[in-house]
Amino acid sequence: MAKPFDETGFSEEHRNDEVCSELTRFLRPAVEAHCGTKFEFFNCARYVKQDIYGTNYKIKVATGNNFLHLHAYKPPNRPAQLNLVENNRTSADPLNEPFPLSGLARTYKIKS
Repeated sequence: MAKPFDETGFSEEHRNDEVCSELTRFLRPAVEAHCGTKFEFFNCARYVKQDIYGTNYKIKVATGNNFLHLHAYKPPNRPAQLNLVENNRTSADPLNEPFPLSGLARTYKIKS
């Protein structure tokens, strides 16, 4: 288990792996609906996670010339839900920043 790197309890950054790839594929339709565009390229670059009765994820997604930060929650034995999409991020933007509270009110329900 990765040790926390900050006070939020999120793990160290992980590179793209099967967990992130699967989650990103699942969340993609909701992200595209939110952004109003179809992405030709949509790959997990890296992610952090926090295990609290399920798992919170912060995922950096490469979309070609741009990056998105996705904030998602995966409850136990249920599909993941997309909580927030942050546009216009760069590859250098850290994932360990706190969630912007103004954006947490919107949750995107995804049908499995």
